[in-house]
Amino acid sequence: MTYGMFDARYKIAGDLDFLLRLPRDLKTVHVDADSVIIDAAGISRRNVLQRLREQREVLMRCERYGPMRAYLVWIDKLMRFPIARLLNIPH
Repeated sequence: MTYGMFDARYKIAGDLDFLLRLPRDLKTVHVDADSVIIDAAGISRRNVLQRLREQREVLMRCERYGPMRAYLVWIDKLMRFPIARLLNIPH
């Protein structure tokens, strides 16, 4: 509860929102093991535009990014999406 809970408004970018709220100096431990298996058919792959919108909103709220940098990241990802799709590259 120290850093808040997952924001239920974000169906795709809730984890990004939570991770960006953690302090930069938070101590972590590296564990050399797979903890998540991501399916290529998951919601973030099927709903790319929703994912990009949510990511932009999360980045805009983050003091490390702010609105201007969030929009630049969003535009960059938005422009790469059709190219990745055309070349059948995971996006």
